[in-house]
Parts: sequence; C-alpha cells; structure tokens
Amino acid sequence: MVWCDNCLLLFPIASGAALLSALICLYSAAGGIFLFVRGEFVYFGSAYYEPDAYGGVSMAIAFVALVAAIAHSQSSLLWLRVISGIQPVTLLLAVVRAGAMIARMKYTEADITWECTHGGQPYNATLANWTDLPAYNGTTIPTAFCSYGLNTVELAFALALVADCVLQFYAYFLVWRHKAKLLEYFKLSQASSFAGVYTP
Repeated sequence: MVWCDNCLLLFPIASGAALLSALICLYSAAGGIFLFVRGEFVYFGSAYYEPDAYGGVSMAIAFVALVAAIAHSQSSLLWLRVISGIQPVTLLLAVVRAGAMIARMKYTEADITWECTHGGQPYNATLANWTDLPAYNGTTIPTAFCSYGLNTVELAFALALVADCVLQFYAYFLVWRHKAKLLEYFKLSQASSFAGVYTP
C-alpha cells in the first residue's frame, strides 16, 4: 500500500494529472514561441543565443508534459516510468532557467528602458551611443513592457516562472503517485490471481 493514498491529491489522479500536464504543455509551448519570436527584446547583449536557449527549454518541457498527459490518460505504467526518469532533468532545467531569466532581465533593465524610449526597436550597443538614430520600421518590443512599466512586467515574469516550477514539481509528484498506484494494483492483482483492467 502506498504511504498515503490521498495526500496532496486535488483531483482524480489520472484525469487530474493529465489535465495539469496538458496545461503545462500549452503554456510552455506558448512561452517558447514567445521567446523564439520576441525574446531578443529582453535577452540580448553578447549572448544572442539566450532567447533560443530559454525557448528550447520551454519546448522540451512542453514535449515531456505532452507525453505525460498521454501516459496519464492511458494509465500507461511503461510511459509513466519513462516520464518519471526524464522529469527530474526538465525540472532542474526549469529551475535554472527561471533563475537565469529573472537575473538577466534585472541586469538588462536599462537596455529594455532604452528600447521603450526609442520606438520599441531592439537594443543595440552601437546605436545606444547615437544622438540621431536612423528610422526603424521592424518588429518592436511588446507594448506591455512599456505600457505597464518594467517593474510590473518583471514581477509578473518572476511570479509566472516560480508558479511554473511549482506546477512542474506537483506534476512530477502526480507522475510518481500514479505510477505507485498502478504498481500497487498490479501487485494486488498478482497476489490474488485476479486479472482485471485498472480504471483510475
């Protein structure tokens, strides 16, 4: 018997875990797309690979969450075992990414402010020293960064990243819990020589 059958379970184990994993998949994919498309306005400087790296981590998390959602919905012990081996890695990446993104955004505050005061164009260290800037007609920084104020956006980013890590930790707990419940079921089935179908 599992040490605690109902501890920390807010929803039915299979459907609730599948729903949470699907939610993580959706917002991680959306965040990854945002970083690929507009990440250059926040993460720049000498490390031009930064937005792509952060976006890549988001897409990896989205993929793992998608597989987890399918595994939960099918009550697949094999895939839950696979996910329970992969999720600690994506959890570590998510925590490191969150810290790096918050720190880098704080570090580049002045440069983001420059973007807002110069027509929303991407920050450029060379152009920053010019008094008469050339006309810019390209993609601009998202208006929320400038209209809501950088401090507000920074706080929202930080809270969203922390909430993401919390949800991923809980999703990992649900993978472990669902896997343990399936193993318990199969052990009881073998012990009683009963062959049934598990329905969570």
